[in-house]
Amino acid sequence: MTTRFAISILFLAVGLAGCGTGAVPAARAKAAPAERQIAFQARPAGASGTLVIIRDAALRGGRCYYDVLINGAAAARLDAGEKSTLFLPPGEVLLGAARESEGNDYCRPGLGERTQREISIRDGETQIYRVFIDFSGKMNLQKVAQ
Repeated sequence: MTTRFAISILFLAVGLAGCGTGAVPAARAKAAPAERQIAFQARPAGASGTLVIIRDAALRGGRCYYDVLINGAAAARLDAGEKSTLFLPPGEVLLGAARESEGNDYCRPGLGERTQREISIRDGETQIYRVFIDFSGKMNLQKVAQ
């Protein structure tokens, strides 16, 4: 009975570990290739802030790219473990993430496959956010320390 209990706990732990994604430090995340860096890649003339978006390593949702959205428009398309650095004018923006808008039917957005946050961009400031799947299976955005 003890062996069966231990095996059950092991399977439960492995199963729960597969429900989320793993954070990737900014220094270890690789830049997405240029063809998937869609907008806000050049620093604008005048005041601007820097926004770094990092997609977690994939344990779930790894077959699809994730679109990074600024005010509803695609700014980058990230694979697992990739990052995009965006240069934005100061002010309020709506930062979002969704399953890729193009590609195969498996990856097209579904209900609950999009998240967004209102954030404030300040001149000269760098902010880092991660895109991840939480343990309930929902896509999420979280600000992280530099």
